Amino acid sequence: MFLFEQDSFGFNRFQKFLTAYTIAKELKSDPKFLQEKHFSNLVFVYNKRFPEKDPIVYSSINKALKSLLISHSTLMDCVINQYILRDNLVLSFEPLTQESLVLFTNKPIADNQLRKEVIVFNEENELAYVFKSGREMARHFKIDGKVARAAILEGTYQNFTLIAKAISNRQEVLVLSSETFELVTELKSITVAMKYFSDTFLYPWGVFLRN
Repeated sequence: MFLFEQDSFGFNRFQKFLTAYTIAKELKSDPKFLQEKHFSNLVFVYNKRFPEKDPIVYSSINKALKSLLISHSTLMDCVINQYILRDNLVLSFEPLTQESLVLFTNKPIADNQLRKEVIVFNEENELAYVFKSGREMARHFKIDGKVARAAILEGTYQNFTLIAKAISNRQEVLVLSSETFELVTELKSITVAMKYFSDTFLYPWGVFLRN
């Protein structure tokens, strides 16, 4: 640890590794899971309602899937997108701090302003491809768009695990005073901004789009 500066990226990553390694040494592995793939991945399960409590730790992905009654694509979706599974359960492949648990949110409802980036993992849980859309994925694998959409919904294609990551197309609008340059308000989208200004008198404001 002395090779890293306190609170540096390397220090924090190595500290998490040591925590996971210490936990892994104490786990009693079920022999029936030893020959299955993903055995080497620990799965940490936290309850967001009780962030101060220690997590449940599974010795492999397969053991976690059988215990939580979920699919591999669902687990990866919750880990990659930081979604709450159910009953405020948070899944991770590494130890989390109480501050990190705040970042996990419920899966958003369908939104036509969101596009779906498709993240593809191989059998070893290694990142294989990142597609900007299902259409781009369909072109890469030379399959029909319907087949691609069905695979994304299912979370699997051939031996790959597919994770759809929602990317917002909305541009946040900042309204500043042109006299004092102080922030007046933040609006979630251009549509909201148009309604906001149509319902109010015109003031000497400056409007900026946040990238």
